[in-house]
Amino acid sequence: MRIGPGVLACAQFLLAVYGGYFGGAVGLMMMAVWSLFGVTDVRAMVAAKTLLVGSLNTVAQESPRNRTYSAACSPKWSPANTPTRS
Repeated sequence: MRIGPGVLACAQFLLAVYGGYFGGAVGLMMMAVWSLFGVTDVRAMVAAKTLLVGSLNTVAQESPRNRTYSAACSPKWSPANTPTRS
């Protein structure tokens, strides 16, 4: 049975959705899925995993949902609340 690149792309997309929402152990799951699809070079998998998980975390952090949350929860400093040097 031959698994084509379309199935691998679909699996990678599902992992990206999971990783963007939860983030837990997505790199390990990526390597497990890639090994199921026949990738055996561990060094290449680790390099690709690092690049993809880093990109995934950057995109997930910059999503509109997170920007709204970050802006809403940032402290509002007024001149009376600013720390002064002693």
